[in-house]
Amino acid sequence: DDVPRFAALAHELGRELPTRENLEVEVPRLPGDIGLCGRLPPESVELVAKPYASWVYLNLANDSGFLPRELELAGVQHVEVRPFFGPASSERQLEMVMEAMDRLPRPLMLQCTCGNRAGLLLLLWLARAHGYSRQTAAKMGKDLDLKCFTRCSRCGGMRRWLLGRLPAEGATPSPGLALRAGSPRPLNIAGAGRAPFLPRQAEMASAHA
Repeated sequence: DDVPRFAALAHELGRELPTRENLEVEVPRLPGDIGLCGRLPPESVELVAKPYASWVYLNLANDSGFLPRELELAGVQHVEVRPFFGPASSERQLEMVMEAMDRLPRPLMLQCTCGNRAGLLLLLWLARAHGYSRQTAAKMGKDLDLKCFTRCSRCGGMRRWLLGRLPAEGATPSPGLALRAGSPRPLNIAGAGRAPFLPRQAEMASAHA
């Protein structure tokens, strides 16, 4: 649970504790080291970002919600922009996000506009990493209370897109569902090099094994 950690940081920084409701910040229990958030006010970035080693921004770099200076001041060491807009995005854009999630050190934050795409990508990453069927993935999305599955009336198209990429229960997964095992390449943002990191495997609870 991140609440005690955030409370300690709030006390240290002399600020009020942000809530899930007003900052749209969530840390699903699986894998437990990946957070999800939407747009953050600049004055709250330091408090939210301080526990995180890595940050992936899912909108464009020129979007007003991208605050690299504030992330740097918070101590986030690895910041990458990986635009992803759901079904409208290309396969290359999707794979770049998946590769970053597999490579970057934890804790990791995924940030979009309101948290829906971030949750969608987390679920797809988990499903691909562990070979889940679409039925298992749909149940997990609800069990983890991912916003795109439980609190978004406009996300039906994104949910169908995600589940359509996964095999039905009992079907043989296609080779494309597996995460790539090749050596990660350094990625760049604004010309700054990023060192590669080995993939980190999430530990899953036995109920979802």
